[in-house]
Amino acid sequence: MVQGGRSHALSGADNSTQMHDGKGIVYSRRDGGDDKLLLNWSKVAKRIDYLISTDRYITAEEKVRLEGIQIDKAGLTESPPIPEITEPMEETSQEMIQDTTEKNYSYSL
Repeated sequence: MVQGGRSHALSGADNSTQMHDGKGIVYSRRDGGDDKLLLNWSKVAKRIDYLISTDRYITAEEKVRLEGIQIDKAGLTESPPIPEITEPMEETSQEMIQDTTEKNYSYSL
């Protein structure tokens, strides 16, 4: 099992540590107390999903930097333009949508 960790893991707590392995992440303090917090990977994923959905996972500056890195890796010189859709859908497209919603399918074994 692969393990890792670091010291000074909690903001403002020089006596804190963080360890991680296949079970999750454990935060603790080294001052002799039993202050431990285990976050299993399911809890970690839920928290990250929450932070992303509330736009709190990365800052605006980090987003700009990340976009620049992605553009560099893709070999682009500038961001591709976003096309504007100003025309209504063609009649054939409307008919296609209508056709797919009206069909009933049944399955049997």
